[in-house]
Amino acid sequence: MSLKEEMDHVAVELALEPQSAARARAIISSLETDADSSSLDHARLLASELIADALATEPRSQDAAITVEAQMLDGTNRVMVAFHGLALDVPADTPEPAAPGWGIHLVRTLANRWGIQRANGSTYVWFEA
Repeated sequence: MSLKEEMDHVAVELALEPQSAARARAIISSLETDADSSSLDHARLLASELIADALATEPRSQDAAITVEAQMLDGTNRVMVAFHGLALDVPADTPEPAAPGWGIHLVRTLANRWGIQRANGSTYVWFEA
């Protein structure tokens, strides 16, 4: 795990493993003194659920990794989660219970703004909460 931290910006590189969801929540929580608590709760939830989606996605490269960046911009949490070596599934509809895709669905539902991009076998998701 590699960590970069400033007053209103944090970034961490993580392996694609179950513990990474908790690590992502912790890094986002370090912004807590500057953020509205409900906005911060949404940011932690959405990042965690995106990582859960990634863990359920196959195929993936052997060196798949995650980068999580979060920052405060004018009172808004902006989070970017990059899945290197992983083409994250993006369901068109609400996924079935216990099926992958809930992370993207929750981002669509709860984020104020969001976007997704795929390039070179990787997926980049950003959102504002």
